[in-house]
Amino acid sequence: MARSGKLVILAILVLGVAAGAFAVWYRQQQSRHSLQFWGTEGASLIARAPHVEALWLELAGQQAADCDETVEVPGGTACVRQRQDVERAAGISNLRHALVQDATFQWSAEPPDGADWEFALRFFDEGQSSVLLFDLARGACAEARTSRSVVLDPAASKDLSDFFAEQFGGK
Repeated sequence: MARSGKLVILAILVLGVAAGAFAVWYRQQQSRHSLQFWGTEGASLIARAPHVEALWLELAGQQAADCDETVEVPGGTACVRQRQDVERAAGISNLRHALVQDATFQWSAEPPDGADWEFALRFFDEGQSSVLLFDLARGACAEARTSRSVVLDPAASKDLSDFFAEQFGGK
């Protein structure tokens, strides 16, 4: 009887280790493309940076001459029209999680040319930052430093539109 009890405990232990290994593998598979696209530092900032700002940008070709702050975008710069701290905003945790999940993007779709980056999210911590640009009309997202872009899943694009509208009063 004592021997069978030890086997049960050993079986439970082996099953627990196997389940843990599967969970780690599964989690990595869910974010493999995103981690590769954002890079380790960028993905870490998106997921964990203590400071997050939403930026409303001037559309391409409409920048005011008296722009106080600009953001690098593919093909030039954009003027920051308005800035909002969003580290405590409703839904930001879900948004951060989604931005490092592969299901948020259509990896096989070709990103649109000539995007008008209307919004951005800036994640920063201790001198490091990552700026994600969004053209929600075309469903595009890019990382400002690399200028590489990717197509957003339509549901993610709608959620981002709702988030930015909430931050900037329905803009």
